[in-house]
Amino acid sequence: MSSLMAQFTSVDHRNAQTYAIMKILKSKTDNVIKQNGALVWRENSSTISTYPCPKGLSCPDGIPAIATKDECMQKSIWDKDPQSIPTVDPSTKNGYFLQWREDTKTCFIGNHLFRNECMSGFPQNDEKVDAKSLPTYNKDTGQCLITKSYCDKFGYDSYTPGPLPNGDGGSCKLSGGMLVADALFGDTITRGVFGGGCF
Repeated sequence: MSSLMAQFTSVDHRNAQTYAIMKILKSKTDNVIKQNGALVWRENSSTISTYPCPKGLSCPDGIPAIATKDECMQKSIWDKDPQSIPTVDPSTKNGYFLQWREDTKTCFIGNHLFRNECMSGFPQNDEKVDAKSLPTYNKDTGQCLITKSYCDKFGYDSYTPGPLPNGDGGSCKLSGGMLVADALFGDTITRGVFGGGCF
């Protein structure tokens, strides 16, 4: 018996610790599910376990996750106003920026920096950009949707409409001639002279 105890390694200690944490986490998640169903327990889908499970034990191996899109959006309190750019970063105190992926039924922390850059129009410190020329951020897809007025503002000569009913979500393009000029003179001069944009 003493020889078995002497063989207890740091790896065994870490595995025992992981087992204990997982048991507590699973138990707390089960209690929340019983109370209001706001969470689900997602088992580790990998073929490789997070830790080895000794024979005869039931070893939970997973994470708690927000159960529904409604619950996810309700808990996404950092960006309650979809038209504004918050002046504070997401945090425990300020709330988080959460997004829902319909294909995997998963609530995850979104990229708030990309959202803010999209909504501010990417080119910074340009006082001539009005609100209707700015791209729009689609929280459901995590995409920055370019508008025709945005392309016009920055000197592109054509706009391919996107999938939305109003044509938003398309792409800006330069014609063949403008691409050559762009390569020779740079995009600022090309779009300013040929595209009607400002330098």
